[in-house]
Amino acid sequence: MDESKDYSPIPSQYEHKNPVEFGKLYIPIVLLLFIFLVCCALAVGIFLGYIGKSNECRGNSTSSYHFNSMNPQKLEYIWPENVEKMINDIVDNNMHITNDDRAVLLKTELMRFPTSDVFYIIVYDDTDGPTNQAFTGVENSYITVFKPGKCNVVVYRSRAWSSSPSSALSSITDQVEEVCKSGIAESSDYSDFPKIAFKHIDNIRFLGIIGKEHNVAVRSANSFGRAWGPGWWDTIPVFRNGTTVSTGKEFILIAGYK
Repeated sequence: MDESKDYSPIPSQYEHKNPVEFGKLYIPIVLLLFIFLVCCALAVGIFLGYIGKSNECRGNSTSSYHFNSMNPQKLEYIWPENVEKMINDIVDNNMHITNDDRAVLLKTELMRFPTSDVFYIIVYDDTDGPTNQAFTGVENSYITVFKPGKCNVVVYRSRAWSSSPSSALSSITDQVEEVCKSGIAESSDYSDFPKIAFKHIDNIRFLGIIGKEHNVAVRSANSFGRAWGPGWWDTIPVFRNGTTVSTGKEFILIAGYK
């Protein structure tokens, strides 16, 4: 043995590791890397899914009507055809809720349409005949949908309410309340009353009365800043002929601004 070579019991840092020891470490390292990559992929997927869902929700809030979950549809804002179709779908698919709930659903869907038109939504119990309801207005300014055994719906649209002066609200409010104070003379046919009252309220294109006992729900859509618009509505009593004695019957009177 060459004694000129130094012998050290401590291995040099440059000597190779034992192959068996390296083999034992290789598999756990690869496994850890694999798990790390899978976790990264899942995290990226969840993040992208969340972004996509957020964009979808933002899109739905302003997209056209697609309410019927059993038969999704996308309708453009075409008055009155597509609005009437939307009304029929909502009423037919929501029979076990209140009139106010239906009015809220209609309001929500009307606000999806890209329009500055402002709407009155009126929903009430199924009834017919001029003893319980009567309407008048400019042609094509309102829709009536009567569903026997279900409910009735009236939707009025105003083209000018969103750009009307602030005085428009106070003016129509005063005039509607003045008409309501005068009351309605008792009758078996109230179809003429809206035509008479129409002449006493300025700048309107619709006036309707509905018996209050029919669970009338009135909602507005797109009437930002003036929640009771477009126009005004109030309760009007029915008086015995030639007197101011109430019969106990009342109507809801709705006047729609032009």
